[in-house]
Amino acid sequence: MNPVNRPWMNVAIVLSAIGCAMALAGCPKLSDGEKDPGNPNMTFQSAQAMCTDGTNLYLTEGVASPLGTVKSVDLSVPHSTAIAEGLAHPTCIMTDGQHLYWLENDASPYGAVRSARLDGTELVTLASAIDSPHAIAINTTYVFFADRRNGVTVVNRVPKAGGETTTLATLARDFATTLVADESWVYFTAPYDLPNGFIGRVPVEGGGAEPVITGLGTPTAMALSGNTLCYTEKYGGQVGCVQDVTATWTPAVLTSGENVNFGSCPGLLVLDSGAVYYAVSPSVTYNRIRMVIPGYAPVDVATTEMFSTIKGMVILGAKIYWLESDSIYRTDKGF
Repeated sequence: MNPVNRPWMNVAIVLSAIGCAMALAGCPKLSDGEKDPGNPNMTFQSAQAMCTDGTNLYLTEGVASPLGTVKSVDLSVPHSTAIAEGLAHPTCIMTDGQHLYWLENDASPYGAVRSARLDGTELVTLASAIDSPHAIAINTTYVFFADRRNGVTVVNRVPKAGGETTTLATLARDFATTLVADESWVYFTAPYDLPNGFIGRVPVEGGGAEPVITGLGTPTAMALSGNTLCYTEKYGGQVGCVQDVTATWTPAVLTSGENVNFGSCPGLLVLDSGAVYYAVSPSVTYNRIRMVIPGYAPVDVATTEMFSTIKGMVILGAKIYWLESDSIYRTDKGF
């Protein structure tokens, strides 16, 4: 994920310089997406999530053991290669540029958290015999994940190098939370219906959990870049951002009434240079990627194929790539 390293006002200046009118109405219509690249080596089975190290893409095929797979996608060829096989329902995946970290979202006692180098070597099981791990985040030291236990959801940490799993927070109900993390805090969603949904945080080294954004209707996707945290909520359809989590927790609402996608893996909300990209389901027959910049109305960036669902998005250079269950697509970022 690229850092949000421009102030909001600078983004508006850039847009004005390229001739977009207010609400971006004057911008040219963007492509609906280009299949990348449309050959058998780039067709996937039940793809679940995607990440990037800045050069290649990595994705999970979330089928049952022994067919679950982690794949590397070399965009210069282009070609996909299986780098971890024999897995049980691999889902969420992240990378720190050195290693991959993923979940195997299976019922107890088969759920697991694993890591490997980018080429698939040095496969390590970080946590095992857990029930339905479904959310993941990383910082420089830890992998954080959520799983279900006896009717509740717990937020855990495990050292990236391997070691003991520590429970940081226990959430009151068995629901699919979402996680992001920095060096000090793990942030989590409590997806209750409006107005009881909230975003909370807990110190990475342990301590009491606390709510930081309240009054939400089923918060779902989150993204953290630098000190900027953005989120979507399912009911109410908000896309909101806290520009500096070290200064204030009053969010700016960028848009509302959006039928945002629900999911606990990273990639349904992406931040890039002041722009916020998010996945929506405006119809039962297709999904869209939308982009919003503070002070401007949101615009459509791309539309999926018929009956396809966006599983995740990443940005590489001037392109945004998104994952559907059987293929990867790309288009221009939008500005």
